[in-house]
Amino acid sequence: MAAVPGINDGENKKDSVISLEELRLHNSAESCWIAIHDKVYDITSWLSQHPGGKMVLMDVAGLDATDVFMAAHAKQVAGYLPRFYIGRLASNPLPDHLADFRHIRLKMEADGMFKTNYWFYIRLVSVLATFFSLAVCGVVFSKSTAVHAASAFLLGVVLNQFSFIGHDAGHNGISGKRLVDSAFGLLAGNTLTGIGIGWWKSTHNIHHIVCNSRDYDPDIQHMPVFAVSSKMFNNLYSHFHKRRMNFDSVARFLVSYQHFTYYPIMAVARVNLYLQTWIHIIKGEKNFLWVMEILGVAAFWTWYLSLLSFLPSSGEKAMFFLISHAAGGILHVQICVSHFPMPTFEGRPDDVSFVVNQLRGTLDIDCPTWLDWFHGGLQYQVIHHLFPRLPRHNLRKVRAIIEQFCKRHDLKYHSFTFLDANIALLKCLKKAALEARDYTKPAPELKQTMLWEALNAQG
Repeated sequence: MAAVPGINDGENKKDSVISLEELRLHNSAESCWIAIHDKVYDITSWLSQHPGGKMVLMDVAGLDATDVFMAAHAKQVAGYLPRFYIGRLASNPLPDHLADFRHIRLKMEADGMFKTNYWFYIRLVSVLATFFSLAVCGVVFSKSTAVHAASAFLLGVVLNQFSFIGHDAGHNGISGKRLVDSAFGLLAGNTLTGIGIGWWKSTHNIHHIVCNSRDYDPDIQHMPVFAVSSKMFNNLYSHFHKRRMNFDSVARFLVSYQHFTYYPIMAVARVNLYLQTWIHIIKGEKNFLWVMEILGVAAFWTWYLSLLSFLPSSGEKAMFFLISHAAGGILHVQICVSHFPMPTFEGRPDDVSFVVNQLRGTLDIDCPTWLDWFHGGLQYQVIHHLFPRLPRHNLRKVRAIIEQFCKRHDLKYHSFTFLDANIALLKCLKKAALEARDYTKPAPELKQTMLWEALNAQG
């Protein structure tokens, strides 16, 4: 394999050859090894210092993490690797599709595809600032209930769009610099939407590594409210939440009607994100970013509750809250349709390549160019999962490249219209719901139920 700048250079400290079997044995917090571009690194001492958290490293412990590492990090981060180098990985033939994919990524880097066009964000934020101002003026200067309702809807759209910006920043997909994008994330997430960027990173980065794993991916672990597969009825252990997801009588009842409750719950799902943000803050590491997270969330509730105070009655306040959150809840539908209808599996995806795992668990939404703003980049989930740091405005360009790549290697590229994706999602939920109704396994006592445990859990 040709040398990769910043990764293969200057790492001849040891000549030991490590087999893939030996690598796989070091998959614990006591001994955590990973391989990147045929080099093996002992990152045990780095687990507690990793900016992305310990858990994302544990999800690739003992595995070849080349493509996960390249997807999540800018090239300069490779400069930290040599200090952990312990030897070379024994000959491990690279599949043709993976060699081609890595060549595509290198060419994208050379072509500047990972560089952000800041005018895209300047124009977007300018439009959102205008809409936000109109929503505020509609509340402050009008006495019309209809205007207040329209303002709530407009504010919900703005919240949705700022969530997309927070998503971009969380992946270091704006400036490419962790601290700068963290600042953008704190502003777009904590301050403008009330959703903590720290909590989001703690779950979303793991989702990208173990996409659609029933026992590892927190983004499909929604028991006792939703189950995307009847295979989740087996009381699986969640490696993210560190507890068993019991399929008890409460879960069975709720899942049995999930295809009816899905959209109403999505309309208020943002409330759960507020709760998860505070749980993460309370349990999180106390550092500078922790303080900034608290200040950001406090700022959100200050301006949002101040806006509500201008409304004349508690009824209008409740109406405004529900409409703004229902409009903002479109985001949750957009996220779920890209993964819920897709196949799931158990364990870590160590039996397939990074590319195959992302393709099998993710689908794109077909839409015209003028609707890209509505989906905020989430319509190209396949491309986003393959290249999480790729700026949103380049996703459509890269899609054509990956479609041709999939044809060359006989790989399935899943793409639906937004309507068809929602239909597929409802069919998936209905199938699991009907299977839940026929499920006859005895339920545990109330104190063992998922509803009981969920009161003290994240996710």
